[in-house]
Amino acid sequence: DMIIAAFALNPAAAENPELAWSTVRGDMGGLFLTMGAALGLGIATNNKTWLQAAMMLTGLIFIGRAVGLVVNGGDQQIYINMAVEAVGVAIMWLYARNLD
Repeated sequence: DMIIAAFALNPAAAENPELAWSTVRGDMGGLFLTMGAALGLGIATNNKTWLQAAMMLTGLIFIGRAVGLVVNGGDQQIYINMAVEAVGVAIMWLYARNLD
């Protein structure tokens, strides 16, 4: 429930709460676990491809937030999230460019 609040989600109020909870656990959980695993594997093995996968996922999250800003507007928390994602991609890129 703490994670749901942190992401400003309310699956319990959805028309189909079972589907909403499944989406939160499956889609979001899968995305973040995959991103973390790719980042961990990239660092542990010094493999640029894994880091590029983590960069791509993080960058796509950033792009999705940017689309949301254009369509729905935003608030300070969204800008903070985007800044963290942009810095994360930059750090991963700097680390990955020194590999080979």
